[in-house]
Amino acid sequence: MIILSPKWIYLDNKSLASDKSVLLDGGKIANVLSENDINKNFSRVKRIYYKNHIMMPSFTDTYINFDDCASSFQYEQKIKNILHNGVTKLQIVTKDYKKLLKLKHDDHMDISFMITLDGCKCTQTDINNMIKTLDFYKSNPNQLFNINIINIIKFDNQVIEKVASIANEIHFNIHIHLNDLIGLTHKEIETKIKYFDDINILNNCAVHDAIMNRDYVFEYFNKKNISICVKYCELNTFENINYFISLIKDGYNCILISDKEKSFRFYDLIKITDILNKNIETFDANKIINCVTENTERYLSNSSHKNILNKGAAASFNLYDQSKKLLLNNQYKPKLVYIDNESLTNVWSSGKEVYGKY
Repeated sequence: MIILSPKWIYLDNKSLASDKSVLLDGGKIANVLSENDINKNFSRVKRIYYKNHIMMPSFTDTYINFDDCASSFQYEQKIKNILHNGVTKLQIVTKDYKKLLKLKHDDHMDISFMITLDGCKCTQTDINNMIKTLDFYKSNPNQLFNINIINIIKFDNQVIEKVASIANEIHFNIHIHLNDLIGLTHKEIETKIKYFDDINILNNCAVHDAIMNRDYVFEYFNKKNISICVKYCELNTFENINYFISLIKDGYNCILISDKEKSFRFYDLIKITDILNKNIETFDANKIINCVTENTERYLSNSSHKNILNKGAAASFNLYDQSKKLLLNNQYKPKLVYIDNESLTNVWSSGKEVYGKY
């Protein structure tokens, strides 16, 4: 067991608490302790202090493209760069996921792979090959898969119904792209969505391209708890950022994803939204942070790695040194918008420090 004592902890993804510590037991958070708890019951347990740091849950990227990794070295470097930005859980999408499966994976990263099925060419043979892959890895509980569906309206009904059946049986998460609905009337879209709902393919579902296809975002998605995946590259104008924030305020479960981005742009986004904060009532930074932490957990129901700091959760978190930020801003308590890659000094995943600047 070990105790970590930062200056501030982002508890329950709601607010910064001071004078709290976390007790780690293996890969889990055994408890969140007060100073009195430590003195009374855990005074002999090894303790590490982070005197000027914010502790936050580590991040998740639920859709990141790895087609640019032609070698094991490129793969390892990309994983390393992702980890050094505080991301410890990711879903990889690539044209050749079987190739990446053969590579050595970082034991401290929670990695799952997206199996892409294209409605323009997917056949029963493709489904059978997918089943063989799943059977091969079913004895490994740490190797998770999910489904990325493109050209969904082009699927043969029997094939898409088989996909839905498999997804529900194994509790797969499914990604669907709204671009596939372009050209259909609203009535045609409603008919398609009703059919998808009837075959239960919208269970544990996330949709893409909502910012660029906002006419296709229905209140229905909110009622069905369908997650909205938002690419950082879509948030390239104030108009799009404001629309993104409006989705969050309306209760949609929004998730930020990198897709084909070469760098992790979360820290840039949180600073931009802070600038906009002056014109957005009732906005606070934790709503953006939730898009890479808590909101991802509502979608990734088949993962045991929870992005929240409380008792029983995975001991996966980031530590940000705030000493320079507080000095520059002449403040005694940090703001959540102060976190960035520069101040990120330590990353822990499942109870082990996997990155440290010092």
